[in-house]
Amino acid sequence: MPSTISVKSIIIGLLSFLGMMAILLSVLSSQQYTHQAIQQQHTTVEQFVSVLSRQSLEGLTQTVNTLGSELKKNKALRKLGKQGRIPKK
Repeated sequence: MPSTISVKSIIIGLLSFLGMMAILLSVLSSQQYTHQAIQQQHTTVEQFVSVLSRQSLEGLTQTVNTLGSELKKNKALRKLGKQGRIPKK
């Protein structure tokens, strides 16, 4: 049994250590990448929902304004509105 460590054993040990470190860093970076991708997807969905809700709200506001102006103009429609009936088209 040799009492000293050979250069070959040191090189093999260092290469093994570097290989394990490379695998560890690869696993950690893939987890980080996955986390960032999910976070970005969440942000994109939030923005998409925000735009859609804003557009829906603008459309609803426009419809309410149109209905209000029609109620002001049309006396028969005001009468139906007071009675709680909705005219059928």
